[in-house]
Amino acid sequence: MSPSPDPSASTSKQFAPYLLHIPQENESFRVPELFACAKLFGFDIRILKEDPVSPFLIVGLQSEEHAKRITERCVLVKSASRLYGWGINYAEAVKQVRAQPELYEADLDKSFAFDVDAVNFKMRKKRIGELIEVFAFMGLRGPVTMNNPDIMYMITEEYDILHGPDSRKISFEDREGNFRAVYFSRLVRLSYSFSLPMSTTLRADPVTGRERSSSSPGLQVWHSRKGIFWQHVYGG
Repeated sequence: MSPSPDPSASTSKQFAPYLLHIPQENESFRVPELFACAKLFGFDIRILKEDPVSPFLIVGLQSEEHAKRITERCVLVKSASRLYGWGINYAEAVKQVRAQPELYEADLDKSFAFDVDAVNFKMRKKRIGELIEVFAFMGLRGPVTMNNPDIMYMITEEYDILHGPDSRKISFEDREGNFRAVYFSRLVRLSYSFSLPMSTTLRADPVTGRERSSSSPGLQVWHSRKGIFWQHVYGG
C-alpha cells in the first residue's frame, strides 16, 4: 500500500473526509448505493479512497448530517465517522491528527471513550491500552464514561484476511501490528441494521480473520490508568 495522503489535503475545504465501514460483500453495489443516497437527499459526495479488498471507504462530505443520512439509508454501511488521520502506520496517522488540532480542541472537556478495534484480527488487552496512549498528546480533559459519551474516538486497524492452509503457520506475534492501514476518527453514527445484540459477539480468529460466534457480550469493557473504554470485536 502506498503512503497515505493527508485527509485535509485530499479534498477541498468544502468537503471533509469521513470513514465508512462497509462489509466486503457486494463490492460493485457499495459506491452506487452511496451516490443513490446522496441524490435522494440532495447532497454531494466524493470518493476519496476506495479499495475493493477493504471494508473501508473514505468519502468527502460537506456536512455531518450527510454522514448520518448514509447510516440511516444505506443498507451496507456499518458505521460512519469523521476521519482525523490514517496511514500505513501510526506515525502517519498521528502526524495528520497533530496537524489539525481544530478538529478536537473544542471537545477537550467533553465526556469521551475510545473504541479500539482490529478488523480481521483480535487485539491483546495490553495492546489496546498502548494504542490509546499513542493519542495522549491530544490532552483530553473530560470524564471517561461508558454511558452515552459526548465523543467516541475510534482507533481501527485493518488487517488482511489470510487464506489457504498456510495461513495457520503465521503466528499471532508475527501478525500483530502488521496491518494494512490504521484509522483514527470520531464516531458519527452506527448503523442500526448492524448493531450487535449484547448476547452475541462475532470474534475474528487472530490468525485467519474468520469470524466465529461467542455468547459473551458484544460490548467488551476494559480498564486502564486513563479510565474505562470499550472495544467492539468483529471481522471485516
